[in-house]
Amino acid sequence: MTGYAFKGNEHTAKARGESLPVSSKHSIEICSYIRGKRLEKAKRMLQEVISMKEAVPFKRFHGNMGHKSGMAAGRYPVKAVTQILKVLDNAEANAQFKGLNTSSLKIVHICANRAARPMRHGRHGGVQSKRTHVEIVVQESEPKKKGDKPAGKQAMPVGKPAETRPAEKMTGGPKAAPKLAQAERPVAAKPKTPPKKETLMKKEAQEKPAKPAKVPAPKKGIPKHAKPAPAKHNKSPAQPQADKK
Repeated sequence: MTGYAFKGNEHTAKARGESLPVSSKHSIEICSYIRGKRLEKAKRMLQEVISMKEAVPFKRFHGNMGHKSGMAAGRYPVKAVTQILKVLDNAEANAQFKGLNTSSLKIVHICANRAARPMRHGRHGGVQSKRTHVEIVVQESEPKKKGDKPAGKQAMPVGKPAETRPAEKMTGGPKAAPKLAQAERPVAAKPKTPPKKETLMKKEAQEKPAKPAKVPAPKKGIPKHAKPAPAKHNKSPAQPQADKK
């Protein structure tokens, strides 16, 4: 291992175990079991596993594994727990050397990685040995006070008289105020669509004044195409003509 996977500060202490002769799968499950716990509580939990009082729950590597009381798959990995407990003691000693309060230490980072696996010797030759790297980072945390409460939404006062909140009933409470503000805003006028051609033609016809009817002028003379009227013959008896001298 070249370095830690977690960058600490002046309020943290680190410890690391390299090439520990334990199973990597067991170490990963133990790290998940005590991650985020206080250091004193984590050490107490591991001591109970060594004394076979409580099992470590296996949530990832649980193939063909029996159930334990109060959980699903679980085991008692005593060898891996013993090695990790030693690394926890080293982290506590480093925190004490830096001047941190050991009673308020919390495990903020713990992980297990597979290390190089050399070949075994002797009658077990030809078999790879199990090796695991484990790193732990603890941090000094401030103890929580009983009077302090986490900051959150402010609750409505209990026993509020009904006379002081008629507006909330009508408007639906404080959450409905933004909706009312939006309703009071002036609404922008929509752009008018241009009228159709038919309506324009009707309006133009109504606006124009009515033209007077044209009276035909009297005709002068006989038109070219008119035929002359036939002459009327007198039916009176013909008078005797005078003798020509």
